[in-house]
Amino acid sequence: MNFPQPLLPVEAGCLAEGLKVLCPVCRYSYVHIERVSYAPGEHCPVGVEVTSQAVRWNREVPCEGRGDRVFIEFWGECGHRFGLLLQHHKGETFIHRLDS
Repeated sequence: MNFPQPLLPVEAGCLAEGLKVLCPVCRYSYVHIERVSYAPGEHCPVGVEVTSQAVRWNREVPCEGRGDRVFIEFWGECGHRFGLLLQHHKGETFIHRLDS
């Protein structure tokens, strides 16, 4: 039986028995959160961006579609960048991987 590839590779970790996020390109485990952005549903002209330096309004966060969206952007010490998008639509929440 063929199972789909995981959205984001993970491996067993030791922090409260959680899973470690791995780089989806090379599976390197030294991955850092760079930025988290939130965009509310269709009627919002601006989103919110959170980094280690600031919290700010960000008009670059796409506000398309009707559901709320959360973007998590990562960078790996391997040099690769990637992200996750969680998007709500009609009572369901979907996860998409975004590769740079």
